[in-house]
Amino acid sequence: ISKNKSYKHKHIQNDGKRWVTIYVRSKQNYRRADLQGTNCHRVIIDLFRSLEVRIITSYRTFKPQENITAREKFEIQLNLVKNAMSKNTIFLGDFNIDYAKKFDITYSNKHLFDSFDNILSHLGLFQHVNFATWQRLVNGSLKESYLDHIYTNNPTLFSNIQSVCPIFGDHLLVIIEFLTTQENENITWKRDWRFYNPEILSR
Repeated sequence: ISKNKSYKHKHIQNDGKRWVTIYVRSKQNYRRADLQGTNCHRVIIDLFRSLEVRIITSYRTFKPQENITAREKFEIQLNLVKNAMSKNTIFLGDFNIDYAKKFDITYSNKHLFDSFDNILSHLGLFQHVNFATWQRLVNGSLKESYLDHIYTNNPTLFSNIQSVCPIFGDHLLVIIEFLTTQENENITWKRDWRFYNPEILSR
């Protein structure tokens, strides 16, 4: 985050630890959409641009706080996404499933892609990330996966996708460039006559 820009951050609703935070530049006109549920590791905001854009951030946890399986938790998250979809939606985050293995029937997390397709396939979502976003050396061998996904139901929302290697962590920072422009706020000046006093005014 650039030092010469100020940002606001919003946390998810969570009974325990906070797993997901979204930073919004202070000049960006937006509102929070309270559709994320509790303990569901997501933040949903609407950006007011030339098109209103909904951003749904998500983190797929390995260990749900409730006494349910990781797949059951993922399906709860996906159903929340389905109910929160708008005309122009970007659904993104750390999914902890390797998109490069989506069609590999031997992949250990193939059942999670099955849940994704069963719940969201009718929405026409397009996955934009086409490069590995996670890398780690394991016993001297480089392992990499497409763990961070960006889906849209309107691929014309942005034109460019790139990545930056951070100074810490094993995930790349994935960056997208909006084609839409920020909606300018209309500022209106009004005189307040509620405390009008002719004597004070004439002094």
